[in-house]
Amino acid sequence: MTTSAGLPAVRESLYLALLADPAGSSAVTELAEAAVEHYALNYSKHPPHILFTEVRTARSLLTEALTAHSVEEAVATQMRRSIGWLCALLGSLAFHLGDVTGARAHLTAARTYGARAGDARLTAWAWGAQSMVARAAGN
Repeated sequence: MTTSAGLPAVRESLYLALLADPAGSSAVTELAEAAVEHYALNYSKHPPHILFTEVRTARSLLTEALTAHSVEEAVATQMRRSIGWLCALLGSLAFHLGDVTGARAHLTAARTYGARAGDARLTAWAWGAQSMVARAAGN
């Protein structure tokens, strides 16, 4: 799948799910998880700056839905988890784009959302990535 077709289509599917269920639903959380998986599995197939924009837009869609509506707690937890993984991807992308401070910010958000959603894997991954960023910066 090409960058010009595949990435926007994933984001658009998430957007369509949110149009159908603005306050979130199991379909929204399933699509959010699929988007995270798609971005992660195809990370190296896309130019980092283009992938960064797509991941950021997907995160923004979920964040807006979470803050603009009263969301059922189970759905909100899953949306926070996906937001956290999107933050983790943004942190990794920022690092690869040479933005160490941006990487730190995104990874801190990932860690926070991981803890809030009870996702120990995400929290541990974000800590590890923050260590990589700190080491690369000579800290």
